[in-house]
Amino acid sequence: MVAKRRARVNPARRANGGVGNESRRPGQCKVTLPARRTRLSTQKTTKCKGEAVSQPGHIDPDREAWGVFKALPRDEPIHMLNLVRLRALAAYPEDHPDHGKGLTGLQAYQAYGRTTAPIFRRLGGSQVWVGRPQVTLTGPQDEAWDLAFIAAYPNAGAFIAMVRDPEYQVLVAHRTAAVADSRLIRMAPAEPGEGFGE
Repeated sequence: MVAKRRARVNPARRANGGVGNESRRPGQCKVTLPARRTRLSTQKTTKCKGEAVSQPGHIDPDREAWGVFKALPRDEPIHMLNLVRLRALAAYPEDHPDHGKGLTGLQAYQAYGRTTAPIFRRLGGSQVWVGRPQVTLTGPQDEAWDLAFIAAYPNAGAFIAMVRDPEYQVLVAHRTAAVADSRLIRMAPAEPGEGFGE
């Protein structure tokens, strides 16, 4: 009895619903999935006519991570590291006043910052560092950021109060419309030492 050889399945075909990038028809969009997908990773890139278009990635806090955040001390100062990739065009829902106005992602994010600033300041928040990302020297080359900044809060309770504020919950729609992908990392402030890691 001769065992039948199993046909090898092209991983690209399996990952893309049976249509690999190498077999796409002329004019068909090229879809690039992350090399390693996790439960929280939803971002993919569609490339049509030489132009890459990023699909939504991490925009809002993960439920489990939010639970961990709230379980940490709430009466200690915190710094929040923000890394933001913007959409080329803001994606407002149809019932939003800015829907269809052709605002860019940057314009929508600036509207978010401008309108929520009074709430941010009222709760004691401030920006302590802002940088303009230029190149990722170490890390995935397709993970590029448009904005990078650190927001300081007098305590974690102030951050929680901000995101629960009824007015903020309306205004955050500007951020949701603006952002294609982001990272938000809670940090405990510390005094820098003489060397790295100190």
